[in-house]
Amino acid sequence: MKTTLSILAILLIGCAGSAMARHHADADYADYPDYADTAPVLSATPIYETVRVSHPEEECWNEQVKHRRGGDSATGTLAGGIVGGVIGNQFGHGAGNTAMTVAGSLLGASIGHDLDREPERRYVTDERHCEVVDHYSKEERVVGYRVTYRYKGQTFVTRTVEDPGDRIPVRMAVEPLDRY
Repeated sequence: MKTTLSILAILLIGCAGSAMARHHADADYADYPDYADTAPVLSATPIYETVRVSHPEEECWNEQVKHRRGGDSATGTLAGGIVGGVIGNQFGHGAGNTAMTVAGSLLGASIGHDLDREPERRYVTDERHCEVVDHYSKEERVVGYRVTYRYKGQTFVTRTVEDPGDRIPVRMAVEPLDRY
């Protein structure tokens, strides 16, 4: 009886240990369902794309700007009109006096206006102007790589962002067969 109990105890401990090991292994695979490996790269061909690239540049130029001394004042015109009116008032009698005053004012205003626009009252300066202008060019840029690799006797093709070098990491997923 002692022997039977001993054998029974050994079997129970063995089954419990096996169940615990299987549970432990299942837990490990549940955390890591995919297995990583590497495969030799047969070729890595760059994939190019044409892109439009902006090159902003500051462009500057000199521009001649005309100025007048005294600005846009009407002083010359008004002063000419007053002086012309005083002089015109010295001529004529009666209604003719008024006509000569008006004519003198108009003539004086015109002369004052012309004198205000004399060339020596005008001057020109060079002013520098700048603006940013976008210039565009087309460039060929590498946007990825077409990678051919061999794993366990089979050839595969994938696209990567970077050149993988001599070896590429691969992920293997283990799945049970449906026939059970």
